[in-house]
Amino acid sequence: MVATTLDGTIKSTFHGNRLLLTGTLGADGNFTSVNHHLGLVSVDAFENQAKTDNQYADNEAWPVASASPVMKGSVTLMQMDDKLRTDFFGQSTVNATVGETPVSGFADTGVYPQRALMYVTDGIAKDADGNVVKSLLITFMPNAQCISTPQKKSETDSDGINVVTWSADIQATSTEKYAPNNVQQPIYEFQVIGNDAVNSVIAQIKSGKMPVPTGSKG
Repeated sequence: MVATTLDGTIKSTFHGNRLLLTGTLGADGNFTSVNHHLGLVSVDAFENQAKTDNQYADNEAWPVASASPVMKGSVTLMQMDDKLRTDFFGQSTVNATVGETPVSGFADTGVYPQRALMYVTDGIAKDADGNVVKSLLITFMPNAQCISTPQKKSETDSDGINVVTWSADIQATSTEKYAPNNVQQPIYEFQVIGNDAVNSVIAQIKSGKMPVPTGSKG
């Protein structure tokens, strides 16, 4: 089985997020400064926050075009590496000393850069003949931005280990720099079915590749 669509004969379920990546989408549609980040726990559902105001005439509502989609959700992480803090969450490095021991850390700047954001969800598929193969769901946001300071949750260990997590609100909007098949949206989902296809895509992603619209150079 090769990379294909879910055509009604293939059953696929997805589970387990991994391979969180951020990158910079250039004016030419290519990606630079792609970084792989560890520690992704969950991604909450993104909802469209764009408003549509009804216009009235002749004592009835007239149809109007809705505003461009503005998708808002949140991510939760068990770890925030240095690149993620500075390049996506807009934090700056700070230095201090504790006694005679130098320590370094990060502080929020309130300035959040726009970046391409992508994460991968593992899956498993079965075709009409009962063959079980790998599948993959790629969620891609070409123009994402943190819109709140990451909030840390920690508590004392009691019955077990309570791991520290960080959560932050994320906003995704469309950009004219990214429009596969002339479809310009804030969030795209790409599906991959088949062992060879999944293995190939995973290898490409680990090497720093992001989805490039067919026909583009990247």
